[in-house]
Amino acid sequence: MQYNPSVAVLIKIPNKTNINSGKKSVMIVNLVELEKAIVEFYENGIVHVIYKEGVTIDTDLHRELKQVYADNGHEQVTKLLISSQDFISAEKIFWDYCKKSERFAKGQMVAVVAPTLAKRLLASNYLLIYKPSNPYRIFENHHQAVSWLTSATSIFMFAQNSIN
Repeated sequence: MQYNPSVAVLIKIPNKTNINSGKKSVMIVNLVELEKAIVEFYENGIVHVIYKEGVTIDTDLHRELKQVYADNGHEQVTKLLISSQDFISAEKIFWDYCKKSERFAKGQMVAVVAPTLAKRLLASNYLLIYKPSNPYRIFENHHQAVSWLTSATSIFMFAQNSIN
């Protein structure tokens, strides 16, 4: 199913919605709910994708998410937080697509929240097989992932600028 902006639900979040990332709170600015995923846009530039229960992650869903990012001012996502509800799976062709498209996402940091053994196995499968060139880490909880994306950004950007 293709992303249709008139069908997707865009929810403007009131200023009171904060996510505590340990040391400070991070505010959710926008939220878009699709058939297979929920996308949260944080004030600090983090894009959080939550795959819904029972979803198979495939290239069509990935393209749909990219369109949602672009429609919300994030043509190039540099800080991506991924989590999921239960019983998700990913097609092999999706993993191949991610590896090929990674070269167009230079500087993207990916944090995956995997609180269970099954989710950690799925997330580490990508690390073991495809060895991403961009920073990619697996965390047991949301707070650790947000903290890493927030604090590591300045370190990563400094290192990237030093190379140029």
